Amino acid sequence: MKLFRHALTLALAIVGLPVAHAQVPTWPKTTPADVTAAGLSVQINGADFGNNTFVLSATLGGTIAMPAITPAVFTSPDGTTWTRRTLPVTGANLGNPHFLNGKFFLGMDAATDINGNPTGASGAVLSSADGITWSAATLSTKFFGPDNFTYGNGIYVASASPIGNQATQIITSTDGLTWTPRTVAAGTSTSGIAFFKSKFYVTVTGGTGAGLYVSSDGTAWAMVATAPANPGELTASPSALLMNIYNIGNSSQALSTDGVTFTSASPGIPFASGSIRYVNSAFVTPASLGLIGGQIVSNQVSASFDGRTWSTLAMRASSTIETQDVREIVYGNGNYVFVGEFDVFAGTTTISPGGTSTGGGTTAPTISAQPAATQTIALGGSVSFTITATGTGLTYQWYFNTVAISGAVNATYTINSTATTNAGNYTVVVSNSGGSITSNAAALAITIAASNSIASETVTTGHGLTFSAGNTAGSLQWQISTDNGTTWVNLANDSTYSGVLTATLSITNAATALNNARYRYVAALNGVIATSNAAILTVAQAFFPFPTSIAVDSSGNLYVGDANADTIQKISFTGQVTLVAGTSGTAGSADGIGAAARFNQPGGLTLLANGTLLVADTANATIRSITSNGTVTTIAGSASKRGNLDATGSAAMFSSPTSLGSDASGVLFVADAMNDTIRKISSGGVVTTFAGTAGVTGNLDATGATARFNLPSSLAVDAGGIVYVADTTNNTVRKITPGGVVTTLAGLPGVSGTQDGVGGGAFFNHPQGLAVDGAGNIYLADTGNSTIRKITPAGVVTTLAGLAGIAGLTDGTGNNAFFNQPQALSVDATGNLYVADTGNATIRKVTSSGVVTTLALSAPSTTTTPTTTTPTPTPTTTATPTANGGGGSIEGWFVAILGLIGLLRRKR
Repeated sequence: MKLFRHALTLALAIVGLPVAHAQVPTWPKTTPADVTAAGLSVQINGADFGNNTFVLSATLGGTIAMPAITPAVFTSPDGTTWTRRTLPVTGANLGNPHFLNGKFFLGMDAATDINGNPTGASGAVLSSADGITWSAATLSTKFFGPDNFTYGNGIYVASASPIGNQATQIITSTDGLTWTPRTVAAGTSTSGIAFFKSKFYVTVTGGTGAGLYVSSDGTAWAMVATAPANPGELTASPSALLMNIYNIGNSSQALSTDGVTFTSASPGIPFASGSIRYVNSAFVTPASLGLIGGQIVSNQVSASFDGRTWSTLAMRASSTIETQDVREIVYGNGNYVFVGEFDVFAGTTTISPGGTSTGGGTTAPTISAQPAATQTIALGGSVSFTITATGTGLTYQWYFNTVAISGAVNATYTINSTATTNAGNYTVVVSNSGGSITSNAAALAITIAASNSIASETVTTGHGLTFSAGNTAGSLQWQISTDNGTTWVNLANDSTYSGVLTATLSITNAATALNNARYRYVAALNGVIATSNAAILTVAQAFFPFPTSIAVDSSGNLYVGDANADTIQKISFTGQVTLVAGTSGTAGSADGIGAAARFNQPGGLTLLANGTLLVADTANATIRSITSNGTVTTIAGSASKRGNLDATGSAAMFSSPTSLGSDASGVLFVADAMNDTIRKISSGGVVTTFAGTAGVTGNLDATGATARFNLPSSLAVDAGGIVYVADTTNNTVRKITPGGVVTTLAGLPGVSGTQDGVGGGAFFNHPQGLAVDGAGNIYLADTGNSTIRKITPAGVVTTLAGLAGIAGLTDGTGNNAFFNQPQALSVDATGNLYVADTGNATIRKVTSSGVVTTLALSAPSTTTTPTTTTPTPTPTTTATPTANGGGGSIEGWFVAILGLIGLLRRKR
């Protein structure tokens, strides 16, 4: 188009037609010195404004035929003082500068000879954020141009005229650095490009494919059937798409408000007009030279605020036709700059309709108060958007996500009862006969209650837990309130919190300061904001740093042995914790009353019918008895001797008794883990070996001493006298009849896993604590899986609570609850399970339907139970639970559970 306009100007001069001139003295010439010195062998291509800078492109040197040319770029802060800038490449003509998405873009023509044949480089796209420092992206296809650029939907699109018979008409880029050729039609040139109402438009001239084309992504293009057949330059305002239509002798404009239907926009603007621009709320199109009503006109600019009614402004007179080619106008920093063929002019003249315009001089609207940028309203609430505009004869049209809202034609638009579908962006176009203006976008967010609720949790000091939002969609943010929910603060990932932007929030090493804090999540999706309920975190005193055994009496009182504190404590049915025997943090083997007694890493507990509590004092290798008044005595084994010896009372020897159970007659059964045996103690204190052989490890179902075990750690006795054993390292549950016949009830020896099933079809992962209810169902603490399993008398295994492989502290039902390597169980008369959740340093309750809660514990006002440091177990390679929250996680199942290495180390 540059060469075409230039040729037309020369042709009119040659025939000697008169030229009309008008003086506009307020527009001084500001052409850069380099351009002025070059004289008529210079061509100024265009200008644009952005980032407080005017950028001008020009072609220097050579002759009118343009051999030996040099592309040049100049910048100016005000349009009057210009500085030439260095370009990263050399080449042919530069196109018009365009400021888009924070950057300037310039197209550079491919190199050609005087006949237009390609001779070298394929052209380039230059880009710069400030107009001073430029980078260049080389094009893969030879183009004239690209001459025009636009941006929308996250894509840059540039129009370009191919050299030769190439069908490619545009190039696209997602980053402004790498450009891809795209095919539009078989035309010979692209004259203009614009982004309007979320779509791209490009004009194609010449050839069989001439016309206007539209695309949503810049890749697939379709002809706009209702557009004029001979389109030229085009541009877009927020409310209208304007296009030059070239005819012989004149050019006219076509206008569309929807990108589909076009109407005539003016009675005729001079032929060979320059680029249409949308400048300072108005359409402007400069004309170099042409005919209107048989009269020659030059150096004029037509301006319109609506694209329909136009006024003509005389810009500057000149005695030389060559300087009369006014190409385009840009605006910035209070100045207009218009570019001629060889000159640049700057001034502060206001462009507004007047003179011959049918608008009668009406001033286009201005907006004095924009609608609120963001409003957040609860579902069903009322919301209003209001704009304040000045001007006469104003009309309003509101849009929702660029779609006109039927009936929304006032300065205020109100939604009386919001729905989730109302979330989005709202704009309004204010119009009168002088033009139109579009408001800033106002975003509406709708708040709703989240469908996935979170439960309040209890954690012991120094331990951790997780909150879960389930399968909530959208972007998530967890929040905390420390003032009972009055104010909320967004959480950030740190040493305490992780997963603050995910569906699972993990809290580690919970401090006392977090007690009674409230947590919630906020999920945002397409303008709909879902807020969950507030879950309360209770940070409780760690009464049991390392609970390894538990028993429940007929009144609902619990007894807990803590291997780290070396104590036995009682939890009343109201949750109050009192000391039964031992002194926290003081290991020993002394018999005595209450705190005067000493234990060394006590393990299993069992209650006799008379209320006597029996203790497997693991590190002392003894069996202890505690009466109802707290008197502790040793009934079997000796703290000074460790081994395997069947005898009576203190003459007997154990290696590491870890669990106890009793039958209806009061006979005791002991899991002697490191001897790989099950021992039996009569009411008279006589110790015998019931099953297995000391020091011989294995897995063999047989009778008595012929049977084999592998570190049996827990047992329970049912009403019929059958003993069930958690054979830990074999990953099985064994069954022993009163006659000593050993069989495998469930699990596959030597295979760890999480599978429910029947008998050998079920898998466990280093199972620990056992309990049996009145119906003969067996409950198992599957320690390595951090789950609670149920086994029927027929060997059918199901998972009652917990999620295999996930270690954490979360109350809930079934697999929505999390445990952290639980070690001991006890069941009450109503079928409720109580769990020593060792890794969480808590006591949990599990109902028969799998509902898990954490007991809220308290100490008597006159008693303080010291808290000691949880031992750090040695990891093993066989247990592979996945930690997910749950501070104080125990990584080694067996040493963590039994503390056997610690037993030997601390043995007095």
